[in-house]
Amino acid sequence: MLGQIHPPGLLAIHLNLQLVFPEEIPEILSHEEQQAVEIANKFITDGLGYLQEQSTRPQTIGYALCDSPVGLAMWIYEKLYAWTDNNDNPENDLELNEMLDNITLY
Repeated sequence: MLGQIHPPGLLAIHLNLQLVFPEEIPEILSHEEQQAVEIANKFITDGLGYLQEQSTRPQTIGYALCDSPVGLAMWIYEKLYAWTDNNDNPENDLELNEMLDNITLY
């Protein structure tokens, strides 16, 4: 909303999860388009649990994460795993100390 009214002093806005899909996927796709469809389908079937949990039942996970430092560390590690291009190993993109620094902040 702020981006639309653009009040004085507003320098930028952050948009998250801005996904736009055509009503129908064409039958014939380029290689890049096919890859995009596959990635989107994987996200829809495997990556929306976090969004659903945080949107509908945030306290369910919130109590557990506040009560268990190890649980919180694994939650964050799983996010680093899921949100980096790592070929199934987050250490391919991030140094172990970088991940531990991030986890320690929380």
